[in-house]
Parts: sequence; structure tokens; C-alpha cells
Amino acid sequence: MDRSSAEILYHVTLIGESNTGKTQLCRAFKQDAFKGDYQPTIGCAMENVTFYSGECGKTITVSFWDTAGTEKYNSLMKIYSRNSDLGLVVYDIANESSFNRIEYWKNQYENSLSQDNNNNPSPIIIVGNKLDLRTNDHEVNQNFVAYQQLQDFATPLGCQFHEVSAKTGENVPNLLDMIKKILVRRKIQKTENLQLRDRASSCFGNCSN
Repeated sequence: MDRSSAEILYHVTLIGESNTGKTQLCRAFKQDAFKGDYQPTIGCAMENVTFYSGECGKTITVSFWDTAGTEKYNSLMKIYSRNSDLGLVVYDIANESSFNRIEYWKNQYENSLSQDNNNNPSPIIIVGNKLDLRTNDHEVNQNFVAYQQLQDFATPLGCQFHEVSAKTGENVPNLLDMIKKILVRRKIQKTENLQLRDRASSCFGNCSN
């Protein structure tokens, strides 16, 4: 099979507070070297990751859109999220205030989706970043967000969740696998929904004649 002739493009939006590591996470998906200097994203940045999916037999390119984590750029975030297939709400495990803002960013993302996405809701993964800080802390630090807190928060919302370290790469491959599976299943579901709608329209047309 000529994989290049059967390519699917997906749009994934990263949202969350500033300095939670969204940009570094995008780089980690591409296996780029970690850069310790913090430069806030202005507006939006993008990274592409390409892989082959045996499940659907096609080459898939995922565009990761890294949005600024300040409210003054909310209007831009809504533009870049409009046709998103998946949202990643990123928080800093070592910063509980960023965890407390998850629901705010989740609502911002969902409100920005186009009507087409509202008909087939775009899923969300809640991502706790900077896992290395908690792993390397030899004393109990009450400021760290515990995994149980993440689980208790995400489960009632119906969101999948994961903890990673963009710095060390810990759990990043697992998160990427989760993203791939969700996107491919979403594509299959959308295709099946369209087929059902076409069959229903055809049946209605035949019955009307």
C-alpha cells in the first residue's frame, strides 16, 4: 500500500495555564530535546507528528496546537480550537492552582468547538505534567497534586487522564498511544455516523416517492 496516498490529518489542541509545560510536551511528542528556558507561547504554536496506524491502514499526521495560557489570548484559543479533534488540558503537578483551573479551560475549549464538533463531541484528556518533580521529591510535599486527586476529578467528567514528564519523557509514549487510539476511534465513529445518516436519508427519500 502507498501510505502517503492515504493520509489522515488530525487537530489536537493543548490548553491550560501558563508555565505548565505545554510547549515542552509538544516537543516531547516529537522527541525533541528538552529546553529548560521558559518562553511563554505568544498566541499559538504548532508541531506535527506523523505515524502509521495499522487499525485504519493509513498514515496519520497529528497537528498539536500549543495555545497561550493567558486569558488575553482566549479569542485566539477559540479560533485554533474550533475544528479540534481532541483537547489536552495540561496542568503542573507541582502547582495546585493550575489544577484548580482545569474546569475553566475545559469549558473554554468546549465552548469554542464548531457545530460539527458539537454534534460529535471532541474528547478531552487531562494531563498532569512535570511528574519528575514529584518523583524526585524525597519529602512529602503537600503542594503536589496527587494522582488520586486527578482520578477523582477526571472520572466524573468522563475525561481520560494521564501524568507525564515532558522533561524526562516519562509516560509520554503512553500518552501518545492514548491520543492515537482516541483519534483513530473517533475517525471510525464519525465515518460510521455519516454512513448511518446517508442510509437514513436514502431510506427517507425512497419512502417519500
